[in-house]
Amino acid sequence: MACLTAGHGLFFLTAVLRAVPALPVIQLENAQDHVLAIGKAAQLAPNQQPSQKILKPHMQWRASMYWVSGNVYDGGQCVSPTRAVLKLPLGDVVVNFPARTLCGPPQMPLTFEQGQLQQAAR
Repeated sequence: MACLTAGHGLFFLTAVLRAVPALPVIQLENAQDHVLAIGKAAQLAPNQQPSQKILKPHMQWRASMYWVSGNVYDGGQCVSPTRAVLKLPLGDVVVNFPARTLCGPPQMPLTFEQGQLQQAAR
């Protein structure tokens, strides 16, 4: 898969047909491979239970990501990841993550809200 990131979401373009979880694990890491933040599924309606998505070649897909970008927590912390990692059954997809700051409570790793994979409009 060839990948790129943009905005507050993760976008990627598929090169081969494969089935993947609709809510893959997304980790944000620093340059030393340390996990700084992990995605947690956004609350879904009962009829929106995640399953699998069939990624067809040459289709663009996205996963929304939402986080706190200012230190509003007592004793909180902020991190600036350099890459995003999609943990997929057939191997990880690693992409550069644009200069963004995520903040949260003092425990590590931080968490952010992520949505299901959706086909992106081209």
